[in-house]
Amino acid sequence: MGNLYVGDIVRPNYAFQDNKTGDKIHNLTGIIKIIQSNLIGVEFNQYIGGHDLQIMADNNPKYMGKSGYCWCLDRRDLELINKIRYIE
Repeated sequence: MGNLYVGDIVRPNYAFQDNKTGDKIHNLTGIIKIIQSNLIGVEFNQYIGGHDLQIMADNNPKYMGKSGYCWCLDRRDLELINKIRYIE
């Protein structure tokens, strides 16, 4: 996979497995809100019972998402859908 950036649209790839969220996010798309090495914070397009990325974002609202819509995934578990970047 190519590089991923904040603002890219992604979805979990076919190999993604997670006992807590696997079924909830399998066919959803989301926007990358924050990247820390191989850990990617994604805000999905519907409520998944997740979190808001507050800890990962160190309370910076710029990188936080809507409460319950976010989840952190490993870079290898994501598939790029569209490159739409935030302007910083």
